[in-house]
Amino acid sequence: MDAIYTPPDLAEFVAAAVSRGAPRSIADFAAGDGALLRAAAARWPNASLFGSDVDVQAVQTIKSLVPGCISAQHDFLAKSSDGALTGRLFDLILLNPPFSSRGNTRHTVDVKGVTHHASKALAFAARALRFLAPGGEIVAILPASVMVSERDAALLAALEESGSVEQIGDIRRAAFKSHAVAVVVLRMSHNCMAKCAKEKPVLVSLRPFSVEISRGSVSMHEYVAAATGPRFIHTTDMREGILLPSERRAAGELRRVQGPAVLISRVGRPAKGKIVLLPDHEAVLSDCVIAMRTFPRGREADLFELLTANWETLKSAYGGSCAPYTTLKRLAAALLRLGISSTIVTAGSARVSDEKGKSHRSAGAANVESVRVGVMG
Repeated sequence: MDAIYTPPDLAEFVAAAVSRGAPRSIADFAAGDGALLRAAAARWPNASLFGSDVDVQAVQTIKSLVPGCISAQHDFLAKSSDGALTGRLFDLILLNPPFSSRGNTRHTVDVKGVTHHASKALAFAARALRFLAPGGEIVAILPASVMVSERDAALLAALEESGSVEQIGDIRRAAFKSHAVAVVVLRMSHNCMAKCAKEKPVLVSLRPFSVEISRGSVSMHEYVAAATGPRFIHTTDMREGILLPSERRAAGELRRVQGPAVLISRVGRPAKGKIVLLPDHEAVLSDCVIAMRTFPRGREADLFELLTANWETLKSAYGGSCAPYTTLKRLAAALLRLGISSTIVTAGSARVSDEKGKSHRSAGAANVESVRVGVMG
């Protein structure tokens, strides 16, 4: 029996990783002792709970430890009927599916009409998408091997193409103290846009400016001080909402950002005090710093006030267990929640957009992670 129950701390992390609003219905199809459901019940006491497991004893445990939870014995990977799951859809599905498979058996799962063969754990999570309500999400604990295994590559690619698959935090190498297995937490959802590709989203801007977000490109391990040149900025220069004075300089040929701009930290414990304003001059940023410039220019002070006043929304863009970090995609999503309705365009290769929206080539842009968040007209 492949029974490795979820430790309470990991269960709490999984529940906290949910990015959608308060779910009305929550399920776990490999519920074990109900740890994930208990963590969910503590976070959303008004949600209805459903827990199933292949093991009869586990189902009895769920009944005793998770009051009010509907429980059922069910072999989720069996090819027979859906049993107690027939006709059910859930806003949130939390999973710690069975990992091991005797003889390296591959399990089948269909994604958009194509049959894929994969490990038991990833196939389990992929099948769970059938029972996910529109707008819902799955947060699953999976063996870290699914991210690199050839056995899982085709299914993982299909899931990414047909929906959203996001790794939450770092790989955990000692999550289960009694078993030497590294795990990863993935957040998965349906991609409504993939199903409705012909429908153009209608977005209404609530802010009078758009924002360009760019990430610094110089690693602290590679930084070499220069006698002259633009200022070099790292997160240690950003405290209590102020950009501290510094004599550090960087070579002039490195990629620079032109102020005014709002600077925030990309990695490290998120703090409101690390939101600072860069004045109207050039600087070179470490890769731990992200710059935001408004279009039209000159609204950076307004953006600064907006971000500090809505710190909890910006903070939600950070994730990670050991070293919290954010991404440009997460920041763009946070800006959308703050009323900057936008399209998101990846500035691929060496093309960026100027203030007038015209695309052109920019030296050094190919090595910079950059997105444009533009207000739709």
